[in-house]
Order: sequence, then C-alpha cells, then structure tokens
Amino acid sequence: MASPTPSRKLSTIGYTEKEAHEQSDDDQDSDKNSDQSTGYLPTCSTSTKHGQPPNGGLLAWLQVLASFLLCFNSWGTINSFGTFQTYYETEILSALSHSDISLIGSVQSFLLLAVGFLIGPLYDKGYAYHLVVTGSILAVFSQMMVSLCTKYWQVFLAQGLGLGIGAGCLFVPAIAILSAHFSTRLALATGIAASGGGAGGIMYPILLRQAQMHVGFAWAVRINGFVMVGTLLIACCFYRFESVARKVRKLFDCSAFKEPPYTLLAAGVSIGVAGVYVPYYYVQDFAISDGLVNKELGFYLLSVMNASGVVGRLLLNSLADRYMPLAVLAITITTTCILGFCFMAISNLEGVLVLTILYGFFSGAFISLPPSAIMEMTEDITMIGTRLGQLYGVASAGMLLGTPISGLILSTVASFSTRLSEVAVNTTDQSPHLSLTNEPPLCLRADHTWALFQPEADVLHSAVKHGKAV
Repeated sequence: MASPTPSRKLSTIGYTEKEAHEQSDDDQDSDKNSDQSTGYLPTCSTSTKHGQPPNGGLLAWLQVLASFLLCFNSWGTINSFGTFQTYYETEILSALSHSDISLIGSVQSFLLLAVGFLIGPLYDKGYAYHLVVTGSILAVFSQMMVSLCTKYWQVFLAQGLGLGIGAGCLFVPAIAILSAHFSTRLALATGIAASGGGAGGIMYPILLRQAQMHVGFAWAVRINGFVMVGTLLIACCFYRFESVARKVRKLFDCSAFKEPPYTLLAAGVSIGVAGVYVPYYYVQDFAISDGLVNKELGFYLLSVMNASGVVGRLLLNSLADRYMPLAVLAITITTTCILGFCFMAISNLEGVLVLTILYGFFSGAFISLPPSAIMEMTEDITMIGTRLGQLYGVASAGMLLGTPISGLILSTVASFSTRLSEVAVNTTDQSPHLSLTNEPPLCLRADHTWALFQPEADVLHSAVKHGKAV
C-alpha cells in the first residue's frame, strides 16, 4: 500500500515555513476527519505510522492466542472426528455403513468452510466479535447435545449441523484478525494460530478415549464440552477486533476470480480437501481392522497425526514468511498426495507410525497456508474476510464429497477383497486335491465362485435395471 508521506512532503515545496506548517496541520486534520468518516477505530493497527500493522506487541500476540483457541475448538473438532467415526462404527451406529457415518463429519467440515460466504462479509462489516460469541455458544451447546444422542439423525443434527455452523463462525474471524497486527511475520502468526486445530485434534481424542474408559461415552463428550467452555471464554476475553473501515461489503467478490492466482488457488484447495482429510477419518479404523496395531494403540494414531501436524504448521508457515506461501503450499500438497498413496504399501506397526507422522506433518500445513497466500495477494486489507470466506466456501464442496465417497469405496472394496481372499484361500487349500482326484477344486467351480460374488452382482443388476446411479 502506497504511503501518503511523499505527497505531503511535495506539498510543502514553494511554501514558506509558516505556510508549510499550516499545510501540515491541515493534512493532519483531514486525516482525522477521514478516519472518523470511514469508521476507523483508535486501535493499535490504525495508530501506527501510515496505518501499517504493528507486526507484534502484546495486543498482537494476545490475538494470536485467541485465534489459537478459536482454531482449537473449530478445526480441533474436525480433526477429532476420526475417533467418533471409530466409536460410531462399533457402538451406537454399528448397523450403518462407513459412508453414512462419515457423512456426519463431512457435513460438519462442509459447514465450517461453507458459512465463510456469510461470515467473511459480516467480519468486514465489523461483526467479528459477535460472530465469535455466537459461534462459541453454538459450538458448546451442540457438543453437549452430542452426549445425549442415540440415533443417527440426532448425531447428524448436533454434530454435523450444529458443530459445523458453530465452528464456521469461529474460523474466519480467528484467521482474518491477524492481518491487522502482522506484516512480515504474518505467515508465522497464522501458522501458530492454525496449529490450534492440530492441538485440539491431539487433546480431544485422548481426553475422549480416557474419559470414556472411566465414565462412559456420554460424560466423556460432556467433559470435552467443559474444556470448550473454558478455552472459548479465554478467547472471547482476549479477542479484539481491529476494524479498518466499516463499509458495506459485497457478499461475493466476483473480481477475485478474474485474478488467475486466486482462481487457481481456489480450485487447488477445493480438489485438495476432497482427499487430504480421508486418513484423518479412517487411519484408526484402517490400522485396527487390518491388524496392524492393537485397539488401544489404534485410538491414539489420530492424535499422533495431529501432533505432527502442529509441528508442520509451525515450520512450514515460518518458511512461507521467507519464501512465497504459494510455493510452499505447492510443495506441501504434492508431498501429501504422494504420502497418501503410500498407505497402500503399509504392512506393519512401524510403517503405520512413520507414515502417520509424515502425513500429519505435511497435511497439517495445507489448511494454514492458504490464508497466508490470500493475505499476500490481496491489496485491499478490508476485503480479506470476504476473499478468505469465499475461498473456503468454494472449497467446501470438496470437503463434503471427499470422505463419504471414500467410505463408499472402502465398504465396496472391503466386501470384494474379502471374497477374493476366500477364492485365494480355496486355491491354496485345494491345490493338493487336484493332483489326487479327478474333481476340480472349489475355486475353479463356477457355481462356488459365483456364490461368493452374487450379493454385489445382484445389487449392481438391480441398480442398472431401475436406472439408479451406482
């Protein structure tokens, strides 16, 4: 942003010293009137020279703490859903499929991002603190309601809709506030704040698991809710909104999508979130069901992944301050994609632990880096909330579809792989039989092989016959 200082210096050329002094006083009065007319608040971000962010200070770092706690209770709940997924599959929702259960977490994640379309402009209008308080109340209330749920629709309403909307009200104000306090260290501050999501993903699953073993699932969820109350109260006490200009903003900034960097970033984030969170939902179930880890250790894999994500957010975001955030983001998502394919080759405990740590490290920065990129490419600081909100609003479609589709694939592949393993076992068991008798082994008998795959074939035939999508 261009500084007004040079124009003021030039305006004194040709004036006497007295006239120059009077001109300077007029400029200062004009600035004050301009500040009042545009809604400037007498805060640290606007009281610094030429309106530049202070890039630190006690108030600025208190905002980082508040943002950390807001992310702790927004993305922290999203990152913790894998523990609920495993519990629901084995307990109260055991009759439902992987896809049906993961839809709850997907809707929660979708709403966290989708409400950004509304939250961003409201933030720019000056309602940031109202959003934080509203989101805090809704998130805590929904968390407590989850403890009372016994049916799918109840869990869907409380955890999917309620927690999703509440978390969405917290996320955009948590990240957007930092641009009013930091400039050269903005990416680092954003990384520290966003690491709250990883910290929540560490603490909430462990707390839920340990409390569940002693007081049951319902009270374990309530204990998590009490932690949310305490941390959100601290965040509300420290959060201070720095309004640059209270002007009516557009709900949707179409001009942003005329900028190729912004458009490509929105498309990339949308595609990325469709797959990057699949291991967060299924790593526990994958490791336990495949016998790679015991049940007790398996419940902590999600916390391990989130712990490495905290380190990744801090280190990779600090690199983004030295280099372009988009460049660091590109390297991060490429590495995350490669690591995702590596899950197919895991066959032992050591492999699961190493891959979980690496995947968490690189995927953790995937959510924390886009805001830094948005703030870097946005010249008008008053539009950061809108642009950040609509970016995540567009990306929410990928978040909604990714994990349910993965759950559907998981259920189908698991069913077929079980039957294929039966064929393989029959082949091994019956191979000596072939050399001793004239009868073919079971695996070569068409009636036996067809019986193994008939259930899926009947479903496929019925869907095609009635014109349904498969």
